[in-house]
Amino acid sequence: MTSALAPLLLVAFAVYVVVFCVRDVREHPDTRLMSAQAWVVACVLGTLLGCAAYMIVGRSETR
Repeated sequence: MTSALAPLLLVAFAVYVVVFCVRDVREHPDTRLMSAQAWVVACVLGTLLGCAAYMIVGRSETR
């Protein structure tokens, strides 16, 4: 039972992170390095890696 639950929790966490990042980009479209649309694509296609990149280098410092 526990071994079947771990992948489900990982997928749920990944979906939560992607939704959080996409919402953040939509609410604050003044991003760094790439356009807001490019960050949305990077977050959705890159999942955790794209979201980590957005959180580290893409978020605007003026919040």
